[in-house]
Amino acid sequence: MGTSMAPMYANAYMYVYEKEHILEKYQSNIIAYYRFIDDLFIIWSGTCESAHKMVQDLNLLPTPVRFTADISTEKVHYLDLEISLGATHFQ
Repeated sequence: MGTSMAPMYANAYMYVYEKEHILEKYQSNIIAYYRFIDDLFIIWSGTCESAHKMVQDLNLLPTPVRFTADISTEKVHYLDLEISLGATHFQ
């Protein structure tokens, strides 16, 4: 019969979550921010340690959202992609 409403609810929830908890607090370190439903891809200007700290802080919030992170200065996996940093561009 109809399609599932779950992705639409997750998308709406994450829209509010990112505005209140991520973009407001960490905007100064975020160079680029992309989201597909509840999967985030962030290009971060701080250290790897500060990126790990952000994930830890977000996971301590009293919300049902919990993050795992693939943090690297060379290569990360996002959805079905492997994204690596070349000399002048992402590959």
